[in-house]
Amino acid sequence: MPKDDDWVAGACCLLIIVIAVVYYVWVSAPWVFYLAFALLLALSVAYVYRWYQKQQREEQLLQQEQKRLEEERRKREQFIQEQRAQGHIQFIDNTGVERWGTPEQVRQWKREEEEHEMRKKGVLVERETIIREVVKVRCRYCGKLYDEGLDKCPHCAASR
Repeated sequence: MPKDDDWVAGACCLLIIVIAVVYYVWVSAPWVFYLAFALLLALSVAYVYRWYQKQQREEQLLQQEQKRLEEERRKREQFIQEQRAQGHIQFIDNTGVERWGTPEQVRQWKREEEEHEMRKKGVLVERETIIREVVKVRCRYCGKLYDEGLDKCPHCAASR
């Protein structure tokens, strides 16, 4: 089982080996050392250049996004002004959906929202509905249909 300090000793040995190789290359073939240094310098310059290009692209994307958001904000403000000019009012329901309508429509939408909430809570909401029935009768003389409430046939003037 390795001890906690074994990696430190290994790193030190590796560092000593790297220093020895660099010294040997420097003494025996200095041109290899200069070549390695030039290669390292070129790689560093390429890395910095790529980083700079990435920064430029990110800045361009940020500017495009800001322009897009500004355009959306301007269109939204224009839409709101148009709706208010038409006398419409903004209504946002419980789910966050926005609608614009006349004051009467907004009142109706609010009532519907309240009824919906009451139904969700289990409160029964009854609505009064008026149904009008129209009854027609057939005239015995001409055979045409007319409303039951009339005393005479509007077609032949015969009484019931």
